[in-house]
Amino acid sequence: MIRITRARFNIFCGIASVLLAAGSLWFGTRGLCPESGPYVVAFWVLVPPIFFWIDWVWFSSELNSPTKREFAKHTHDLARNIWIAFAGILAYLFGGIHFGIGGA
Repeated sequence: MIRITRARFNIFCGIASVLLAAGSLWFGTRGLCPESGPYVVAFWVLVPPIFFWIDWVWFSSELNSPTKREFAKHTHDLARNIWIAFAGILAYLFGGIHFGIGGA
C-alpha cells in the first residue's frame, strides 16, 4: 500500500485549490450560474479548514522537529490569510456582501 506523505498531500491539494480558485473566480466575475454562488462560497468557507485539520492531525508524525512544526505553522498562517481574503472576494462577487457605496 502506498502511503501518502505530507509533501505530496500539500502539492496535490495546492494544485487542486489553485485550479478550483481560478474556476470560482471565473464564475464569479462572469456572472455565470449566480444561483450556485452560495454553494461555491460555502465550499470555500468549509473545505480549507478541513484541509488544515487533515494536514496538521494526520501528518503530525512528520512534524517531528521544532523547525518543521514552525514551518508548518507559518505556511498555515499565510494560507489562512489568503483563504479568508479569497472567501471574502467570492462572497462579494456572488452578492453575499454589500458595501452600501455608490447608490441606493
